[in-house]
Parts: sequence; C-alpha cells; structure tokens
Amino acid sequence: MPVPAPASRAATAYRRLLGALAGGVLLAAALPRPLAGQQAPPPSGRTDSTVVDTTKAAPAPGASPRGAFLRAVALPGWGHASIGAYNRGAFYVAVEGMTGWALVKARGRYAEAGRRIAFREHVVRAQLAVQGVTDPADVQKGLDDDEPLQDLIALQDSRRQQREDWTALGIFLLLLSGADAYVSAHLEHFPQPISIDAQPVGNGRMEVSVSFTLPR
Repeated sequence: MPVPAPASRAATAYRRLLGALAGGVLLAAALPRPLAGQQAPPPSGRTDSTVVDTTKAAPAPGASPRGAFLRAVALPGWGHASIGAYNRGAFYVAVEGMTGWALVKARGRYAEAGRRIAFREHVVRAQLAVQGVTDPADVQKGLDDDEPLQDLIALQDSRRQQREDWTALGIFLLLLSGADAYVSAHLEHFPQPISIDAQPVGNGRMEVSVSFTLPR
C-alpha cells in the first residue's frame, strides 16, 4: 500500500476538523432553547442585577373610619375622597355647598330686617318727640301701635326662623356626611359585597340566603 504524502495527510486532517466544527454548529442550532420562565433562578445568597422585579406594589389603604369621619366633618367631601368614594364626596360637596350658600343668604336677610327695624324705630321716636311724647310708656305704646314697624318685626322673626332652619340642616348634613364616610370606610375592608340569593324550592315556596365575607 502506498504511503500518503505528508501534505495529503494534513489536508485530510484539516477537512475532518472542518466537518466536526460544522456538525457541532448544526447540532447547537437544532437544540431547543429554554423559555424565559423555565430558566433556573439564581443561587440563594446571590443577587443578579439583571433580574427585574415586575411585581406591582399593593395600593395604599384608605383612611381609617375615624379619620374619614373627621375629614368629612372638617371639609365636605374630604372624608369620602380619602377612601376613594369620589362620587359620594361630590354629592356632599354640592349639597353642603348649597346649604351653606342658603344659610349665608338667610343671615344677610335677617341682618337687613334688623337694620330696617332700627331705622323705622328711629323715625317713630322722632315723630313722637315732635308731638311732645316723651314718657317711656307712651313711646313704647306708640312703637307697638305702628303697623309698618310691627310688620318689620314679624318679617325679622320669619327670617330668624329661616336662619335657624338652614343652620340645623347644615349641621345635620355635616354629621350625616361624617357618618356616611365612617360607614363607607368600614365597608371598604369587605372583600366582597353582601349578596342575596333566592331559589324556588317547590310548592310555591322560595328559599332566600344572604352571604357575605367578613374582613380579615
């Protein structure tokens, strides 16, 4: 058998090396790649700076029931806004705002009636003085007999009642807003609302069940 020349042996070895490299590349390309979720976690005690924390922070809890009550009493709508009940807060802002505006108007009308009474009193006293009436009892009788003055006094009494009514309504709405915010803050911690189920059980009867989840 003829012995191959050294150059021929080198060429053969070089071709084998290229074939082995090509086969390794094809094998690596054919292997399946691991999914991102299947990658092994980093060893314990080591931190990988390339790992991104995608967990979302839990929403901050609303105000406590007592805090919601105090906020609602201090400023209309604040207590409800602190627990995320913006629609209810807007309702109380509108209602208490209108009540406050009506109270301011009632106080202004009451003060105006008082000024008119004082002016009419001054006119009547001046007229009695011109007539020579100076006795306090006669002056008071003259004031009591003056119809315009008595009408103004009755008007002032009516406007005083209106002012007291609007004041009572404002206090009631203020406390109602606080109580509503207090209860809403308590119900905020219920994970599920109260549910009522009704099912027929035969013979014209109906079975009603009420279910709710207690807060943790």
